Amino acid sequence: MGVTHDEDSTTSAPQQWGGSTPPQAIPPTASTSQGLPPHTKAHVTEPDEEEAIKKRTKFVTSPIVKAIGDLFSREDKKEIPTYKGKSTEKLITEWLKGAEHVARNNDWNDDQKIRFFLDRLKGEAFEWHENYAEEEGDNLNYPDWKEAIIARFQDKVDLATLENKLSKLKQKPEKNSAIVMVPKKDGEMPMCIDYRALNKITVKDK
Repeated sequence: MGVTHDEDSTTSAPQQWGGSTPPQAIPPTASTSQGLPPHTKAHVTEPDEEEAIKKRTKFVTSPIVKAIGDLFSREDKKEIPTYKGKSTEKLITEWLKGAEHVARNNDWNDDQKIRFFLDRLKGEAFEWHENYAEEEGDNLNYPDWKEAIIARFQDKVDLATLENKLSKLKQKPEKNSAIVMVPKKDGEMPMCIDYRALNKITVKDK
């Protein structure tokens, strides 16, 4: 009696691997961008970490450095005298010259000049700035501001100041305008009045 074999019996039998464990699927590595579990974070390389630290440090230190710079600037601006726009004070051009000298020593930019110079304006000069800044709005800039404040106060205040100084010179001409001997090429030495003190306070024609 012959032995028959079912076709399914041969196919369903387990395969033999020579006694070794069957190969298993290799899971994706941590460096693979696809197939990572949602909770797995990508590895950050050292250069990325250094760059991240630099950004965080800059974000934290920049406001501190700015605050310290403003603190020193507030102290330095006290070297600038106040200006009220009155005839009893120095000329606006002289005031600006001194203020810009302080600004150069502290490396102030144009925005800082307006901000710190404003703190030294009082009375009529401060009121002028408030009106001017409101009119200019976002177009406010230092070169135009400087030109405008000179135009506003030079004619009114500077002329009054000059008249005051000229009046003092006229009252005491012997102390302010000395008589000097000026030698000429022909050997003569005529007497002349020294007006150098007067010339120093005279506004030249533009």
